[in-house]
Amino acid sequence: MRVLFTAVAAVGVTCGAAFADVPANATYAKDVAPIMFENCTDCHRAGQIGPMSLLTYQEVRPWAKSIGKYVGDRAMPPWDADHGYGPWKDDRSLSQDEIDTIVNWVNNGALRGNPKDLPAAPVYGESAWTLGEPDYVIEFDNYDVAASGPDQFYDFNVQTDLSEDKWITKVEILPGASEVVHHVILWKGDRGDSNPTGWIGAWAAGADPMQFHEGTGRMLQKGAVVRGDFHYHPAEESYTDKTQVGFHFSKGEVTKELVNLWVMNSEFAIPAGASNHEVKSRYTFAEDSHLISLAPHMHYRGKDFVYTATYPDGTEKELLKVSDYDFNWQTAYIFENPEAMPKGTRIDCVAHFDNSEGNEANPDPTKTLYFGPESYDEMMIGFIDYIVAPLYKVVAPLGALA
Repeated sequence: MRVLFTAVAAVGVTCGAAFADVPANATYAKDVAPIMFENCTDCHRAGQIGPMSLLTYQEVRPWAKSIGKYVGDRAMPPWDADHGYGPWKDDRSLSQDEIDTIVNWVNNGALRGNPKDLPAAPVYGESAWTLGEPDYVIEFDNYDVAASGPDQFYDFNVQTDLSEDKWITKVEILPGASEVVHHVILWKGDRGDSNPTGWIGAWAAGADPMQFHEGTGRMLQKGAVVRGDFHYHPAEESYTDKTQVGFHFSKGEVTKELVNLWVMNSEFAIPAGASNHEVKSRYTFAEDSHLISLAPHMHYRGKDFVYTATYPDGTEKELLKVSDYDFNWQTAYIFENPEAMPKGTRIDCVAHFDNSEGNEANPDPTKTLYFGPESYDEMMIGFIDYIVAPLYKVVAPLGALA
């Protein structure tokens, strides 16, 4: 699990209600460190995305009030999905007991406690690859991003030298300059042809590395071209980016191609000043299928997003609701158990946008918004990963994919 605390001072913390499993006199060593080791330090350590390390009490203590505020407000960990859906793999949200433990600890003085109670800190390797060393790595060319200015878009193509077709099971994208890389979309092309023929995956700020559902994968053909569509968002300083991509290949049997679908609407117009403008999209499954993951995507005016399934018998089920969408965190919600979508099931996506002055993130509330690639434009996409039924049957051991 990954957590990123914004480096902003907090002046007060609101304590939640007491729960039976919340210690009355929590200490860092006994009660808080285990939560942080499990949920925070993957990012909050040297060389990672977190702005400060949280591996020791000495490092945590100066940030105690900020930690308590953002945890208490559920702004951290970054997990926007409403409760009651899923269940999801790699759910980063804390339980109410964990939240109250941290908040109470802060309110009671953020005490260290007995060092003998402190569990062993997690041990991290020196590699930048959080999923372990990849089987195959590609590097895109350097790209210079000047300070300030408008967003920049650039396509890179890399000719692979694979000697045989490979099933991809994990993908990790390492931006060379995460300060200015807004997102990367990976496509595959035929040998010697950079035109995209299939989706591989994507990275955006706040996204975890991609680990495909067990027994599924995406094929990377012998000698294929990998195309990277880059979106750069210039900062106050200039940077040079050199992004790498690490692929992990199947060591066992893959029996289902993982299909990516964009349930999108590109024909909308969001009026200037509108505080709750609705946009819809839909898709109907032509074959019996199973949903693997859902990932809502909007930009700065995105407010909320809902996926609903209407089955052939007319019954409905809300699959995912994000009531407080945050453009800063692009999260894919992966089902613990694939969700059956019988042939004829319709997926409806409904999103609302706040283009008013009341939206503090709104760059320009006087502008009518249309679908477009820049962050200051808008998008309405309900990403879906699915497989065609019947649900895969594992033929060979897949322990190597875990």
